[in-house]
Amino acid sequence: MVIGTEDDRRIFARFAVDFPAEFTLPGEQKGSSAECCDISAAGVGLVVDYRIAPEMHLKLKLFVDKQSIYDGLAKVIWSKQVHEGKWRAGLELANIDFMGLSKIFSKSQPKT
Repeated sequence: MVIGTEDDRRIFARFAVDFPAEFTLPGEQKGSSAECCDISAAGVGLVVDYRIAPEMHLKLKLFVDKQSIYDGLAKVIWSKQVHEGKWRAGLELANIDFMGLSKIFSKSQPKT
């Protein structure tokens, strides 16, 4: 189902997904685990264990079927706490590989 509201400014539809991700913050050597909960052609929604600050640039890997289908940079657009110890973050993808992302879209459902 496609997510949308009257004030939604997205150009691309978001798709519900459930697969692992890993992100590495600037200056860190080890990545942190995350769950990707939705994706569009321009960005992803992650669930993480701690707040990552908006405007931060990070390295992001997305995995489908244990294969990395996106390995690149992303910018944190927003972040909010959803329950104790869990945060949602919206990231904008840089250098988008639409062929790699097509593997995700073929296995996902549009959100409403």
